[in-house]
Order: sequence, then structure tokens, then C-alpha cells
Amino acid sequence: MLTERPTDRSLNLMPIAPDPICPACGSPIVSGSVVFYNDDHLTHIDCHNGILTDAADKIVAVLARHPGADFCHTCLAGELDIAHEAVQKGIVRLRMNAEVTIRIGDCSRCQRPRVTVRARIFGRGRAVADD
Repeated sequence: MLTERPTDRSLNLMPIAPDPICPACGSPIVSGSVVFYNDDHLTHIDCHNGILTDAADKIVAVLARHPGADFCHTCLAGELDIAHEAVQKGIVRLRMNAEVTIRIGDCSRCQRPRVTVRARIFGRGRAVADD
């Protein structure tokens, strides 16, 4: 003889959590959206790529104002008032495009030995280190 299990219908009365909000654009992230997950939050992938592009552009602007200067990630983050992680990701993006040189040396700002970044000089269609 089959017996039915009693079902707890109270679970159906539980409130449904709202859709998470993208910190970059402020829009809800709905089911099926392509997202980037980082630091316990979700960001639309297009918004995330925009954040990285913005960080990379800001880094290039700082390096262009200080040609030949080496900056550590911490000093760049402080100069730009953005998260250290955003600086790291922006530099990776720039490095992939050969726009910066990465090396270990003294930071021009804090004078500490660190991994530093420096702009490359572009000429004759290719990037060359400004050493």
C-alpha cells in the first residue's frame, strides 16, 4: 500500500530573493545573464569589461603624465582612487596589448622595491621599451 508523504507547503510561502544588482550599472542581473563573479558580487560581463577598460585607460593617462617613471600597483591604486584589484586587472589588459613594461624595481612614488609598471614608447609601428 502506498502512502503519501505529508508535504510542507510553508516552503512555498517563503519570500523569493530579489535579483542581484550589478554594481557597475545598477540594473538587475536576471536569470540567464552572462556575468562575472568576483569578491562575492556579480557584474554583467559587459559592465565588467567596461570597468577594466576604464581602469586601463586611467592607468595609461597616469603613465603618460610621468614618462619614464615606474609605479607600483599600490601607488597607482592610490593615485587613481580605485581598487588594487582593478589596477592589477587593468595592467594585465595593457600588458596583453604591449602598452606597458612590467619589472621589479623601485617605485617612483613610494621608493619601495616592488613590481612596477612603466609606459612603453611607441614608434615605427611597434612598442619598444624606454630603457
